[in-house]
Amino acid sequence: MSNVAKRADFGGNWEEIVQDWCLGNSLSIAPQVAWDAFGVLERLWAERLDEVLNSSQRGLALVVQLVDDGLTIAACEHLAGFNTVFKRWKDGQSGARSELRFAAALVGLRYSPTLEPSHKGNVLDAVISVGGQNVYFEVAAPEYADVVQQAFGAMRALSKRLAEENPGANISIHLLTEPLPNVCHRIADYVRSLGPPTKPDAGVLHGVARVRIAPIRARLPGVQLPGEAARSPLVCSAMAVRKDAVWGRANVCLPIGDDRAETLLRRELSHFHHQTTNVVVLDVSRVIGGMKSWVPLVKRRFQPKINRRCGAVVLLRSVNSVFPPAMNLNTLVLSNQHAYRPVPTPLLDQLGDLPNWWQI
Repeated sequence: MSNVAKRADFGGNWEEIVQDWCLGNSLSIAPQVAWDAFGVLERLWAERLDEVLNSSQRGLALVVQLVDDGLTIAACEHLAGFNTVFKRWKDGQSGARSELRFAAALVGLRYSPTLEPSHKGNVLDAVISVGGQNVYFEVAAPEYADVVQQAFGAMRALSKRLAEENPGANISIHLLTEPLPNVCHRIADYVRSLGPPTKPDAGVLHGVARVRIAPIRARLPGVQLPGEAARSPLVCSAMAVRKDAVWGRANVCLPIGDDRAETLLRRELSHFHHQTTNVVVLDVSRVIGGMKSWVPLVKRRFQPKINRRCGAVVLLRSVNSVFPPAMNLNTLVLSNQHAYRPVPTPLLDQLGDLPNWWQI
């Protein structure tokens, strides 16, 4: 059973945490607010502090993340439905974290969202009242969605295999097809056939993948990627260290194309009723390419005869900034002109300019 951790285990006050854990670098937030954020974790999620204390991790980025988690929880803990979503987050369902972080942003806009509301037999992620009209939200993080999990698992396994089988090599794989078992085997065999790299090189398995390889301390060569392969990829990375300290590194990228974007959006929209005002929030914080690469994917989903339950899509991206240390928030709102029920313009304006997470 885990010990009950306290913020005092990190330091007697915030100044000590800054010195011992942040190498003297202050966060762009009032010290008392940051100290209170650790206090929220101590009170409601001591296991999170335990996890950090018992790991070898330390540093500014980690402290920023802990403060961000504490602020998110503090903003949401009194909302209706909070306990259910928070339990899913603590149980390892990372998508629940995105739900609470968006709810915290709504709180920053002076709304009081209800979490996991039920409507006509479906459970949504949140609902707020705008001018007497209910607006429902579904929040999804593409890299955690069911429509990508199988591919994500295969990519994770492939990156680990490449790193372990190719010590001394820095490898980058851009997939041109789905990472099925036979595809992953072909890529692993191809990379192994290249032998230990003596200089940066690039190659291609036609219709399968484009490969970049270099000695571990050399810059990877550039490689031209066709169309969608350069956009909005999922990325899995792995590093392997052997007993003789010869290590390998590999990352595997897979673009999220129109088919996968359509499947993701349709799945979220299935929870909505066509007579309600609905917004889909996509947290693309962990997807390389971020917002800009998702804009055309989403806009192509807005058509006169499909996806009309969606009044708007909000693209959300949070960035752990080290200088200055903070968690910055960016949003972009895409309104659907073909929606059954348009989203009120004042709300769209607010969603396009959400308050910085740390101003909540």
